Amino acid sequence: MMRQFSQVWVILCLLLVSCRQAPEVFTPELYSWEVARDSIVLPQTGWVISCGSPDKAIYRYGPERLSPGVACDRGWLFDAFLLSEVPCEGEDLPDYWLNPVYGTVASLEKAIADAVPALGEPPVKRMYTIALPSFADDDECFAYIDRVRSMADSLDCPHLELLGFTVNGEVSQRVLNYAAACHEAVLDLKPDVSFDYSVVEDIMDQPGVKSRDGAYTLKDVPSRQKAVYDAMDNTPDGPLFMDCGDNTLVQLGRSPYSSDKELLDKIRAFIMARN
Repeated sequence: MMRQFSQVWVILCLLLVSCRQAPEVFTPELYSWEVARDSIVLPQTGWVISCGSPDKAIYRYGPERLSPGVACDRGWLFDAFLLSEVPCEGEDLPDYWLNPVYGTVASLEKAIADAVPALGEPPVKRMYTIALPSFADDDECFAYIDRVRSMADSLDCPHLELLGFTVNGEVSQRVLNYAAACHEAVLDLKPDVSFDYSVVEDIMDQPGVKSRDGAYTLKDVPSRQKAVYDAMDNTPDGPLFMDCGDNTLVQLGRSPYSSDKELLDKIRAFIMARN
């Protein structure tokens, strides 16, 4: 009797181990753009945008602030927009990004639509990603992913599509598997080229203006601009993520300084050549 009981116990243990090792299967209900995806095609050029965090000066981006990264008179620029601000406790960043009236994605859609009369329709849909929250457990991430997907589905954005999510750090394999089951990408966010307003001669040539960290003043602008040129010249082929600071593209575009105009022209040519 004892031997028979032992055999049953061993079988139960093996079954439990087998159950633990069985891969978890997610079957979320897919939205139309997710159903249509045979595979996820990564963007060639992505603009890393920080926007929406209430503890910063960047509350919302309107179309006029986004249009310098959408298109120029020579053609379309970034084909993806990576909304990278990570929500902190108490912040509702998806609303800043995905609100149908004032959200960043709605502003991107308007900026694209405003460029269509001059340029024609974009060759492909523009994409956007939303940052996953830091220090959230798996279930919280699942709920966040589902909320973003639902809000994206409710938007009227014929030129834009949710590509997925970005992370700045580690994320569990379960979250990666859940996003994959939703046919959404998860991108590890590491900008290849990064700069801020300290490269803009027009901005830095104002009394008392320094870079945010206080390290740079007007005398440093030539070397700061050269660093951007060098970064673009030395970036390997493949998808490109560029962090253009809070408002640097607008500031370069408004500047009367020849150095700023030349830098903006180089940035535009660089993006268009990568697409």
